Amino acid sequence: MVAVSLSAAIFTFAFGAAVALADSTEWVPFSPPDQHLRIQLPPNPVESDSAMNGNLLHQWVVRAVDYVYIVQRVVSGSGSFQPANLEGDLNDFLTGTKATLLSRANQVWPSPDGSARALRFSFRMPDGRLGEAVYVADGTNGFGATIIELTPAPENAEMLQFVNSLTIL
Repeated sequence: MVAVSLSAAIFTFAFGAAVALADSTEWVPFSPPDQHLRIQLPPNPVESDSAMNGNLLHQWVVRAVDYVYIVQRVVSGSGSFQPANLEGDLNDFLTGTKATLLSRANQVWPSPDGSARALRFSFRMPDGRLGEAVYVADGTNGFGATIIELTPAPENAEMLQFVNSLTIL
């Protein structure tokens, strides 16, 4: 993926960008046209697109009362993403947000081509808020789903449910 783009985007929204508040108790299937992903998300995500180092980042964010939900697709401008890119993204994310890694696991994520490499991780922000994320490398596409608490609270199964709902189409 594009570590700098993902880290910068997550950092911005984790610390409070201007995004309309949503009701996080209502999740709906979200599958933006031609983006090759589906995920359960509160309604009305705010979309943004940006380019960096020849890569295109599509991003959707919902800021709810209790969580920030971030969904991303990165299209590589320079070939396939490699498993090492996922490690670089994780390191850049932790450095950029000053978060503490709580757990991490390399996984295989289902994709239309069979399977893709994924990196799942849990983290704690410097102010105590918990987060869950998955980054997936699938050919020239990178996908990400991140959820971060808005206020520190005990670990919540809803965070895991959100990350697990990412489907690559």
